[in-house]
Amino acid sequence: MGKYKTMWVLCLLLSLGLHSIRAYPYNGETALFTTIPGTPDVSHRQNVCDRFEDFYFGKVELRHALEGLDLNVILGSYDGAYFLYDPELGIDKNEPGLIAVLLDELGRRGGFTWRNSFGVYTDPINYNMTWDEMLHWSMDSYDLVADWWINSRERMHDGVVFVEEFLDSSYILATRDVLQSSQERTISHFFNWLKPFDASVWMMTLITIFLSGFIYQILEWYAEERDDRSMWEWWSENAYLSFINFTQAYEYQPKTLASRIFGVSMAVWALVMTATYTANLASLLVDRKFQGPATIEEIVVYQNKICTWEGTASDTYVRDTYKKAIRVPKVTEPEMYEGLLNGDCQFILTNMASFKKNKAMREYNPRCDMRLVGDGDKVVQVGSGFVVSADSGTLCTGFIRDVLNLLMRDIIEDGFLDRIWEDEYRRTQTIDCLTYRPGLDLPNDDADDMDARTRQLLKDPYIRSLQGLRRGLKAGGKGAAGGAVAEVAPAVSQTLTIEQMIGTFVCHWGLMVIALVVAQANRMYNRYLRRKAEEAAILLIDMGEEAAHAIMDTISHVGGSVCALSVRGTSRSRIGKQSSFGTGNMLDESQSEDDKIRNMIVDIKGEIDTQSEVATQNEMATMRSEMQELRRQNESTVSELQGLRSLIEDLVDMCTVPVDGVNESSATIHVRTQVGREGMDESNATVSSILPGELPVNETVHVQVPLEECNPNIYEKARAC
Repeated sequence: MGKYKTMWVLCLLLSLGLHSIRAYPYNGETALFTTIPGTPDVSHRQNVCDRFEDFYFGKVELRHALEGLDLNVILGSYDGAYFLYDPELGIDKNEPGLIAVLLDELGRRGGFTWRNSFGVYTDPINYNMTWDEMLHWSMDSYDLVADWWINSRERMHDGVVFVEEFLDSSYILATRDVLQSSQERTISHFFNWLKPFDASVWMMTLITIFLSGFIYQILEWYAEERDDRSMWEWWSENAYLSFINFTQAYEYQPKTLASRIFGVSMAVWALVMTATYTANLASLLVDRKFQGPATIEEIVVYQNKICTWEGTASDTYVRDTYKKAIRVPKVTEPEMYEGLLNGDCQFILTNMASFKKNKAMREYNPRCDMRLVGDGDKVVQVGSGFVVSADSGTLCTGFIRDVLNLLMRDIIEDGFLDRIWEDEYRRTQTIDCLTYRPGLDLPNDDADDMDARTRQLLKDPYIRSLQGLRRGLKAGGKGAAGGAVAEVAPAVSQTLTIEQMIGTFVCHWGLMVIALVVAQANRMYNRYLRRKAEEAAILLIDMGEEAAHAIMDTISHVGGSVCALSVRGTSRSRIGKQSSFGTGNMLDESQSEDDKIRNMIVDIKGEIDTQSEVATQNEMATMRSEMQELRRQNESTVSELQGLRSLIEDLVDMCTVPVDGVNESSATIHVRTQVGREGMDESNATVSSILPGELPVNETVHVQVPLEECNPNIYEKARAC
């Protein structure tokens, strides 16, 4: 056992020693080349054409083509650079910067060195140069310019050749979340209640409310529920009910299937609209972070100020692309972030890699309120990398780019680049925004001690609750992000547009159309039943009172209904039951019987209207046969009455007595026969001649003669009758 323990200890010490050698193999090298940038006719470029020929003729592999070469490199050391260098102490021994680590790894894999043959430049403004001027001078003077130069079409056009990109320098917009001030919140906004919906939604809502009132009026017309209201009263009442129903104070009292469908649709639509309005209004009126414009175009339109890093490619992009933008150039990157903090500008245009690093640094983001604009969309997708001169014939500097591209691809694919970026973010982080709480200040002496800061933060109950939330989010361990903490963004309310709300309107409109279709179908069905009932009513008129009573009894027994009956036109045969021979009484009684039948039909209509079912086919067939039998009996009675009418007409013709001054043809004769108990009293039979014509109004001349003196044959016929 002791032997194995000794071996384990030796292996552990050896691994730690190797790690130390690999992590800190350098001792603060200083720059070999001290040429002042911008100095003309100075070049430290080397001729590598022989190495290109060795590769071209297959003597060496591409990745080993620079073995043994001391590559002359120039690096940038300034605020925002990824290379840490001090003019007196040289390269930082412990934290040389991401670019130095990347160059070391490229040199190890390609067999070349750079630490003994490099130069350094600072911010170009120190040499009265722009960034583009610094790029071209460095490219013409050194084998490799090791800095994060943004790849652009203009630079490639000028002969700049880019090595494989190692940094995401896409242009992004950043701003700060600012709570509305109390002064802004106390300003009276009379139309705040309109904010939940935009103008198009409000307009569509009003149209739908008025349309709903109109549709309900149509449904009432179908159901004959107008009552005694005028057209204006009818419409205004329905419009009022429609507005009241929109507030969920349901006031409709539908009685038909169609109107009930409409009522349900109106209630559901009002529920969805009012619930959405209430929720969005409450969200809009509470204190929330100011969101502002979401794109660079909106920023330009609203004339917001944009801070840029003067002279960089991103600054040139804004200047040339958005000429109306209010640009606030800053000399250095820290000054650009400082301008965002102190209010010189509302937005900054930076790159993605710098934003990720600076967001976790207290000097750039002291209140953890810096965020990307909108959804974090990139203004321009672009990368950054090292550059060399586009020389493929004189000194063959372009061949250096070919070798470095292959080595850089290996570094990207095996994950080395991602690891050094994680180390860079961890090294530069000075604030943890996941556990940051406004108002929780730290002692100055611990400001740079992340461990002390974390310990103090974790003592706060609020932060401890956040830690519990983070542990809950990590549950499961192996998710899509490998157990990484999910950052939940707060919900942001906004004014709803017609595109977002159109579904609620379409649903209500569709149900209104269905209600109209149902109402029309019901109306057509009722008209069909009414037409059938009219045919039955005409048949009832022909059959008389006894047949009508029989049908009514049958309908009452069956309990059926054929909807509403209506009578049109006049009766075909007017039947009366006579017991006298006077023609005047017969005609008067015939007219009264007609009225009785008509009233009887109306009564039958009322009786049938109260029923709710249709008579069965067998019972209707029985009723039809009974009606036909009654009709045959009535036809016989009509025949007898017609014979009596003919007899009376003969009496009138034979018994007319002329009167002086009266036109005989205009005389109207009424025959009245008096019948005693023993039979007809011949002596009392008289004939009256009523002569209108020239007589005064309401006066009648009566001439009486014995009946037997008129015509003995007629007299005998009268006695027989």
